[in-house]
Amino acid sequence: MQWSFDRLYRHDITQALLTVSVRPQDLFTEHTPFTLDYSITAVNGTQLPRSLMPPPTIIYEPASGGFRGMPSYSLAGIGVRKDINTLSEAETENLREALSSVMDDTRIISYQRLAGWHGYPGLCSMNGQQVACCQHGSASFPHWHRLYVRSLEIAMTLEGARIGIPYWDWTTTFTNLPSLLTADDSNNPFLKGHIKALNQSTSRSPRPQLFNDPERGEESFFYRQILLAFEQRDYCDFEVQFEVTHNAIHSWIGGTSPYGMSTLEYSAYDPIFFIHHSNVDRQFAIWQALQRYRGLEHNSANCNIQELKMPLEPFNRKQNLITIIRENSRAIDAFNYEQFGYQYDNLNFHGLTIPELEAVLEARRQEDRVFANFMLHGIRSSADVSFDICDAQNHCIFAGTFAILGGPLEMPWVFDRLFKYDVTSVFKQLHLRPDSEYRFKMRLTAVNGTELDPHMLHAPSVSFLPGRGEQRARAAREDPVTTVSNVVTRYDVDSLTLEQASSLRNAFTSFSLTSYEAIASFHAGSGLCPENASVTFACVPHGFANLPHFNRLLLVQMEMALREKGATTGIPYWDWTRTIRALPSLVAESGDNSFFGYHIRQANKDTVRDPQEDLYVASRGTRNILFDMTLLALEEVNFCDFLVQVDLLHVRLHALVGGKEPFSMATLEHAAFDPLFWLHTANVDRLWQAWQELQKLRRKSYHSGSCARVTEDTPMLPFSSETLNPNPVTHANARPVQLVEIDKFRYSYDHLDFNRRSVSELLEATQSLRVKDRLFAAFLLSGVHTSARLHVTLQTGSGEGAVEVGSIYLLGGLSERRWAHERAYKLDVTEAAARLELDPYSTFDFNVSLFDYKGQPLPYTLPYPLVLYRPASVDFDVLVYPMYVDKALPPKVTVRRGTKIRFHAADPSLQGRRIRTFGSYTLFIKCEALPGDADTLSLDVTYSLNPGEYYLALDGDLPGKCLEAGRTILVIDEE
Repeated sequence: MQWSFDRLYRHDITQALLTVSVRPQDLFTEHTPFTLDYSITAVNGTQLPRSLMPPPTIIYEPASGGFRGMPSYSLAGIGVRKDINTLSEAETENLREALSSVMDDTRIISYQRLAGWHGYPGLCSMNGQQVACCQHGSASFPHWHRLYVRSLEIAMTLEGARIGIPYWDWTTTFTNLPSLLTADDSNNPFLKGHIKALNQSTSRSPRPQLFNDPERGEESFFYRQILLAFEQRDYCDFEVQFEVTHNAIHSWIGGTSPYGMSTLEYSAYDPIFFIHHSNVDRQFAIWQALQRYRGLEHNSANCNIQELKMPLEPFNRKQNLITIIRENSRAIDAFNYEQFGYQYDNLNFHGLTIPELEAVLEARRQEDRVFANFMLHGIRSSADVSFDICDAQNHCIFAGTFAILGGPLEMPWVFDRLFKYDVTSVFKQLHLRPDSEYRFKMRLTAVNGTELDPHMLHAPSVSFLPGRGEQRARAAREDPVTTVSNVVTRYDVDSLTLEQASSLRNAFTSFSLTSYEAIASFHAGSGLCPENASVTFACVPHGFANLPHFNRLLLVQMEMALREKGATTGIPYWDWTRTIRALPSLVAESGDNSFFGYHIRQANKDTVRDPQEDLYVASRGTRNILFDMTLLALEEVNFCDFLVQVDLLHVRLHALVGGKEPFSMATLEHAAFDPLFWLHTANVDRLWQAWQELQKLRRKSYHSGSCARVTEDTPMLPFSSETLNPNPVTHANARPVQLVEIDKFRYSYDHLDFNRRSVSELLEATQSLRVKDRLFAAFLLSGVHTSARLHVTLQTGSGEGAVEVGSIYLLGGLSERRWAHERAYKLDVTEAAARLELDPYSTFDFNVSLFDYKGQPLPYTLPYPLVLYRPASVDFDVLVYPMYVDKALPPKVTVRRGTKIRFHAADPSLQGRRIRTFGSYTLFIKCEALPGDADTLSLDVTYSLNPGEYYLALDGDLPGKCLEAGRTILVIDEE
């Protein structure tokens, strides 16, 4: 019976193509050198004519689960780095010959010269000392070694290598080093290296833990560590996890060998170094591919920007003959590895494609985890760190190990963030919780076996990272929401579709012709409050505890108006915690765009924007300064402290957008008329909700604090006014206590990420702030009847030096309500104090200048700042009052429970005087206290006081008199 198939029979020719160095995607290139030949042979061996069947065709099938730009097939050829365990005999021999030639010192690019770039003899200088050029403990670590491995690879290619430097994937199971590295014959240059200047050969002394998991007796140690690195979405967080994991390979291969991989000075003389670092670079490339798949930045970083822009030595020197390396010798230029002419055979990890790997990582994020957090720094030696965790009964369990790579020639280094080590399983074994009683037992062992003082390293802290699955379950239990059909979503303005943006613009255009000015005037304008009074002020309660509640209700009022005009989404938010390069296009595009500006009819003026340079400048080489301020606000566990930080944070953006323009975001009276105001305020409201979610994770109150109790049940004008407010929803919900939850207002946010960090990641970030001692200038601020800027510098108590600290912005105007904070706004002065070598209890000489928003000087009438010391790894602050004869203390300061107090004699003439405590406010005013030292506090002594209200004054010049400048009321909150 005659037959023919109605579809194709397919035969996989992928491997055959790779054998002749043809990549699958090359099939679409016109000049790819291949032909397809075929023959038909009968079972008896007779050749049959090919015309019996149609000629075959070629089908290209992309990898399942792949995504655009990320091929999952294997490659081979010049510049292609292959798995060392897949090399053919011919490839192995070719690599040996090429490396042998490079090791010939007569070559232009010799191995001795290249090896010296990394460590010994120290070809770079720092502070007048010769140091190794290699970057360790630095954000530039991956890039320096990327350039380094590529330099040898180019040298080997010039000597005839037909493939790239192979990689050894040490995250897979292995019981021996790869054969290319261990074959003991005279023709194997990969076996060892020679240090010509010392006439020494490298050697290896592998430790047992290299081949067995030191924790669990399995092969998964490196696999787990690299997965944790891959989880990180911030480049610098990834770099720390990634680099420390790589150190263990150095330590455990070199062992006690004095001239081997475990030493920073000599590791690069052993050829295994480059095989190891080919894999390290591949892991960097996999992380970059993950970032690309996540939709995050993969070819740049928003952290340590200044460092990443510095030229990497010695690659930048004119003596470097490799042009492509020399011209791209900054770390920021070395992210894109494809420009250097090499690639990997594939970027799979344990057989997983990039999407499959991300799914594995996401599954890990669903689980609750506990981490030991280490703040690492150089110790001028290589060493292994191991640690036990012991419970209250002193039952100790081995918890983990990692390595530090260093030596006498190392550049001094310190990480600016934590190295995290997963200790979840140990906590489970010991039945511990993060708040249980336990301790760490640390061991620090040099590579030669010498036990070092473990106190050379900081003691670890512990953090609990709730799983995302539990977060969602908790949110479902605690925060039931209305049906989706009744909820409007507030989206990131940068993620709006064209249809959504058009809907908002059309609705705003329609609304702006009628009632927009009335709602904008609820904020300030000419002043509507109190109602029917002869003298009125702006209704917005800037400087008060109900400001977030007021703005939340104002947003709801505006959002409901836009929905009535046809808007299909909620008011979008502008996440200014990400790096800002321009204002959002929704508000920045001119032409037919109602969000571009508004004509204020009552003033007959158009709103304008005057963006300041500081809006676009990154902070401390890491992030947008607004994100730094956001983390500091989210760190606070008391609503009242959170409120002060957020208030000044949101005002900063007003100032940086409005600049010196009166009819702009920079002034209280006109800020709400700029359509950008609503996007900004939505983000502040979103920040409040994120803080509430953090408080739930911390198991602390997410409601208003003690500072809000006076106002939380008082209806807010103008929402409570029947004549001014026709909206029944906002009229019925005008009391702050009604605004803590958002469900009733039928809106939600697309997510609560800030700077692309989820709530759980923000929790971890705020916890990591606590690993270092920090110092703050503590300002008790009040209104100055105009928008203004405080410019702060710091010098030593003796008046030496002057270090820039920063600026604080105030939003105000003639119509502002009188306000004064009794909680301190904290301005970070840690770096400035370090530059001046000031410790927490030194005399801090602050110079504070006050300018209006147009830049004109104003008289400074605010209290002199206090100093707040936040020690590392503890849950209390120390508030330091600087005592002067002529600088008055703030009239009243409220601090959270547990805060310690110290009065410092900043004026030497006050030495020996005492602080009097008074039993009542009346006695305090009269300065009537017991004689002698009863009920007194000493200067320059730290005190722990119980919650309560304290009336305090410094002894005056005469007995029974108080120094007027030394009076203050201190309230230690119950919360």
